[in-house]
Amino acid sequence: MLISRELFLSTLDKIRRQDARIEDFEDALQKLCDIRPAFDQGNLYLEALLELLQYTTNDKSDVIGWWLYEAPKDDPTISWIEDGVEISRTLSSPDALYDYLCAAENV
Repeated sequence: MLISRELFLSTLDKIRRQDARIEDFEDALQKLCDIRPAFDQGNLYLEALLELLQYTTNDKSDVIGWWLYEAPKDDPTISWIEDGVEISRTLSSPDALYDYLCAAENV
């Protein structure tokens, strides 16, 4: 893994905090508009940062993006079939995500 646990966790925390700020800003804008604005669509800084995270963790399946934006918050479980057996991992924290990515890199 090309990124330390501390830097990985700090980076995910900052992404989540920035996403929350943007959501708050969009909520405020929505009160002034009739539609829900998409203020931060196509953020190239975020896109570049996520690409760097994927590269430094060898995340070829974009598990980081899934975890941040698509995984159910109450049950972020990832599953796959290995040798005919379904295997599941619950990625309930940034630490669990980091551990999963480290284990996947060593397979």
